[in-house]
Amino acid sequence: MAAPLLDRNKRGPSSLAASGAQAGPGGVLAALRPVALKRLASCSAKNHFYRANRDLGRVFKTEFLLSYLSEPQLRTRIRRGLLKVEQLHALARDVYYGRRGRINARELHEQMNTCSSLTLILACIIYWQAKEISQAVRGCGPDLDGLHAGAC
Repeated sequence: MAAPLLDRNKRGPSSLAASGAQAGPGGVLAALRPVALKRLASCSAKNHFYRANRDLGRVFKTEFLLSYLSEPQLRTRIRRGLLKVEQLHALARDVYYGRRGRINARELHEQMNTCSSLTLILACIIYWQAKEISQAVRGCGPDLDGLHAGAC
């Protein structure tokens, strides 16, 4: 069984305070986070602290869902972010067409080399696109307030 999160005799965190006292420039909270997460992960569903954190997470999730449903601007911002990620994945599939996008290397370092190369190529393509777009915008002239498709 895991050690109790709170030491009942001392009325405060038991080993959490001891580990936090040795915290250097990161501060006490930086030292407490890993210990608290390990303790929380080791708790069972019957533990009061575990249940309280689980319920708090549910409250945050419910609050986010209500915000998402009631605020069109938040939905638009999230949708834009998702579309950007989907477009990046589509670009990665198009660039890495060999072997149908599968990484067949057995060794970890070979897999990492393949993924790193793909990431580097994607970064170069995105950089090139940004440069081209900035040149096109500069070529439109000083009146950029009315910039839209076909304005140039």
